[in-house]
This record gives sequence, structure tokens and C-alpha cells, in this order.
Amino acid sequence: LTTLDRFYEHTATLLDRPVDDPAVRWMNGAQRALARHLVPVNYVRRGRFRHDPAEPIPPVPEVAAALELPRLAPGSDRWHRVRTHLLRGQNQVVWSLRQAHRRIAELLS
Repeated sequence: LTTLDRFYEHTATLLDRPVDDPAVRWMNGAQRALARHLVPVNYVRRGRFRHDPAEPIPPVPEVAAALELPRLAPGSDRWHRVRTHLLRGQNQVVWSLRQAHRRIAELLS
């Protein structure tokens, strides 16, 4: 089983408990902690502490520029900027996923 599978299995054991049960409250806190890492990956373009405008944002906005890359002239200035942005976006997504994985592993230990 993956770490996430184990996390969900543990969550399932709490379904019949009341919301004020300490284990349920702990799990709610754990899920909020995970959301702090994962939600920005899919919904935030300008960073955690900036306000994104109320307009449609593509899924995983940090790497959405990949859709533009095929239309650019290889080697052009814009092509290089987009590639740099994509590498940084990839690093951010990978970092966020690793942080979430680390947090789940800590919670299950």
C-alpha cells in the first residue's frame, strides 16, 4: 500500500465516531495540513501569499504554460522564458507533493 492508501484506510476507521472524538479532530487537522500543501498546486498561480484574480485558472497553473510551448519557435527568447518558467513550476509542484508525502508519513508514524 502507498502512504496515501494507508492514510485513507486510517481515515475510514473514524467514520462512525462523533466529530468531537479526539481522533476525529486530529484527523481533521491532518487533512487541513495536507490541503495547505496540495490546494495551492492546483489553484494558485501567484504564490501562497498573493491574491489571484477572480478568473479561470488552468489546472496546475505553474505548468500550464506547457500548452504554449509547441506554438513557440524553438530557441526563441519566449521559448527559453517559458521553459525556465516550466522548470520552476515543476520544482514547485514536486516540492509541494514531497511536503505532503512527508506530512502524511509523519502523521502515520
